[in-house]
Parts: sequence; C-alpha cells; structure tokens
Amino acid sequence: ESTPPQNRTVTLRLHFIRHGETQANLENVVAGHMDSPLTELGIRQAQAVGRYGQLPRTYRRSYSSDLNRASMTAQIMLHELSSRRTATTDQHRHHDPPPKDS
Repeated sequence: ESTPPQNRTVTLRLHFIRHGETQANLENVVAGHMDSPLTELGIRQAQAVGRYGQLPRTYRRSYSSDLNRASMTAQIMLHELSSRRTATTDQHRHHDPPPKDS
C-alpha cells in the first residue's frame, strides 16, 4: 500500500460556459428541462467561445447537459477550438480530445 506524497499540490481548472441563445430565450420563456434549439446567434456565440474565448487548446474533458442546446453549444465550441471526437452517454455528454496519433 503506497502513501500519498506529502505537500503535493494539484491544480484543477474548471470553465463553466452557458449554452448559446435559444428560441426560448428570444420568447422570454424559462425553458428549464424543456429543450429549445439554438438560434443563429446562439450558434455564432458558441463558435466565438471556441475561436476567441480564453480556453486552453489542451482540454482534457468537457461535460455538458444532455439537452440539445447545451450539447450543441459544447460540440460547436470544441469544433472551433480544434477537431474533437464526441462520445455520448445516457446521462451526460462527455467530449474527449482525439487520441495523440490522430
């Protein structure tokens, strides 16, 4: 049984990003768990976060809600950040960078 190293500092950086504008946002409707599609502006917002946001290109993991507005925002953002492969689970979407040999 090994013991953990003494005085070891681990840094965890989290980025919380809200989904892009949705049709419900335009209609002043609180969507909650009801899904609403991204508007053209919402798509451009997600693209801008990936292109110009202060996000590291070396993301290790990205998680989003399984609602389309959130998962589409994450996929668009990550596509703009760099090409990524996306795996979907039943409870959430998990976005991983491609393997090193890609």
